[in-house]
Amino acid sequence: QVRIAPDSIAVINDQGSLTYREVNEQANRLAHHLIGLGVSPGKHVGICLQRDLTMIPALLGVLKTGAAYVPIEPSLPESRVEWILKSLTITCLVTHSSVYSLLFNASAEQSCLQHVILLDDANEGTKGSGSVQADGCEVTHLCHRKFPLLPVHDPERSCSSTDTAYVIFTSGSTGTPKGVVVAHRPVINLIEWVNRTFQVCDSDRLLFVTSLSFDLSVYDVFGILAAGGSIRIVTADEIRDPQRLLTILETEPITFWDSAPQALNQLSPLLAQRDGSRAGELRLVFLSGDWIPVSLPTLLQQAFPRVEVVSLGGATEATVWSNFYRIAHVDSQWKSIPYGKPIQNSQYYILDPCRNPCPVGVTGELYIGGDCLANGYTDSNRTAEQFIEHSLAGESRRLYRTGDLARFEADGNIELIGRIDHQVKIRGYRIELGEIESVLRRHKQVDDAVVVVHDSAEGEKRLVAYVVLRHSVATNQQELRAWLRVRLPGYMIPSAFVTLDRLPLNSSGKLDRRALPKPDFRRIDCESQYVAPRSPTEVQLVQVWQRLLGVEPIGVADNFFDLGGHSLLAARMQLEIARSLHRTVPLATLLQSPTVAKLAQAIDREDCVPACQSLAIIQSGAARRPLFCIHVLGRGLKFFRPLVAHLDPSLPVYGLSTQFLVGDVPEHRVEPLADFYVREIRSIQPEGPYSLVGLSFGGLVALEVARRLEAGGQEVGL
Repeated sequence: QVRIAPDSIAVINDQGSLTYREVNEQANRLAHHLIGLGVSPGKHVGICLQRDLTMIPALLGVLKTGAAYVPIEPSLPESRVEWILKSLTITCLVTHSSVYSLLFNASAEQSCLQHVILLDDANEGTKGSGSVQADGCEVTHLCHRKFPLLPVHDPERSCSSTDTAYVIFTSGSTGTPKGVVVAHRPVINLIEWVNRTFQVCDSDRLLFVTSLSFDLSVYDVFGILAAGGSIRIVTADEIRDPQRLLTILETEPITFWDSAPQALNQLSPLLAQRDGSRAGELRLVFLSGDWIPVSLPTLLQQAFPRVEVVSLGGATEATVWSNFYRIAHVDSQWKSIPYGKPIQNSQYYILDPCRNPCPVGVTGELYIGGDCLANGYTDSNRTAEQFIEHSLAGESRRLYRTGDLARFEADGNIELIGRIDHQVKIRGYRIELGEIESVLRRHKQVDDAVVVVHDSAEGEKRLVAYVVLRHSVATNQQELRAWLRVRLPGYMIPSAFVTLDRLPLNSSGKLDRRALPKPDFRRIDCESQYVAPRSPTEVQLVQVWQRLLGVEPIGVADNFFDLGGHSLLAARMQLEIARSLHRTVPLATLLQSPTVAKLAQAIDREDCVPACQSLAIIQSGAARRPLFCIHVLGRGLKFFRPLVAHLDPSLPVYGLSTQFLVGDVPEHRVEPLADFYVREIRSIQPEGPYSLVGLSFGGLVALEVARRLEAGGQEVGL
């Protein structure tokens, strides 16, 4: 491009611009300086820069030496920066004076840096000016006075397509960052595909809103420059101001936007208010890295009539993007945007736990193969875990395990279901958090939602939903809870809802789950107004509920289940009531009387003994779902008592025996007993999965009970 159009604008911001010739000359000067410091192929150079015009020449300068660049976000904690430097033994860093002064205060024992290049003028008080420091690190200011002294011709260095181009660190599930090592070949494959498929050319200008440490920047920089286009660098202040971003889109010749969905979705309220008089030149929007609000593509198409919205996916380990879907029209029935199909030289596989291909429509784990794959991680053990050799159709293939759950649609597109690591288990139920989020987002007043698990003060795992409501909408959590209740099982209803103006984002524009505020379980918004207890029974019940639920104050009209209660917690309540009120209340009564007022009425009426009862408590407890034991032919449950000694003390164990019956139920016929026991079991535990044990004749009854439960759509785990 330097030879084709040297005077065309390559990089521009609100302060100035650089032509292709100027970018190349600055990159060459930096490269010659780095080579003089011993930088060569196989080495790594840190890049820790503020968002200004020096960013692009710095990246190119490092690559011209044959070395790989390692982007480091200036906002990272000093300890994290130091960890990255040490993990790759980075001895050379390119940064700015302000960043260096704030971040790099490590002693010689802590730091591995030998050379620091500052790409701005030396300010008074800034460390060093081409002199060796006491800690052994040479700090050099490559300011305007020194740059002209360096050569401007292209360095005589070469590298192969298999050499490392960059190392980007992403968060790791263990708390240790993962360094992803990417070679030149997959980057070239990506750039060639994007520019050809979407006809990116010299008239395109990309609004650069992402961080260098986010891998979208790889295409944003090198893809646009390869096409001869220009890069409009957005300042940190502009990124934080949706109105300024929209003004740039409307008034500057921006044709291309590329970001995580949330970074663009923050403009949604402003886009909805536009009159369409200033459509701008935006023609292409790339969204990737996170869930795309289903309403966003249509909103963009209405605001910018020429725009094409494209959903892209993949992983940093598969070089930015490895699949895409062109969003021409959003079906009103969609719960999410289709994941799409692989790009050129990339293959997607959906495999079952035995790593056999899943049929169309069957969910499995998503694996990626082909030329898009990274070399691996800086940690060889992690590489061995995530990058595997696997034989498919008799051919060995190198695959990356994404950890995503997906399935193929009949048309060949992929539907992303969620994350394996976003599956949680609460009270024995396996829950996919993404399913709850998807249902919440379908509510007409919800703009976005995320669901996480928090531990209450009592150690109970509870689901918490964080929701962003549409503009000028008042919605209470009871309305949202009711919406979920008719669409999801009871165990998937969040215990608390937290309303936010917007979801917190990290420096990459992705959702920052760790920045979500902790919920206050002590008082959950209830549908009813607070009504104080009015009788001694109500007072005692309120005290029991407050201890069990960790919520206060509790009114007599508040619903046990809306406060975070569940059937297993009701079993603990049964014991607490017996201890405090000296009354035995059947679980069925507790579950059918979900407010203090109703339960107090049942207790005071002394109708707490059911007309027909077959249950006996063998062991009390409420940590997990109960175990139901069915008697031998002679009615007895004594045979199960030795079993209890080998069970978790927190496991509730119930026995079912005809010796407690007060009705006309045949004792020796399997089918009538099973039918009766199903009703009894579900009065204790309304929903599965169920655990059943039967001995001798009781085994036959247990099998029939299991069959009837499964016929009713319930799961029997044991």
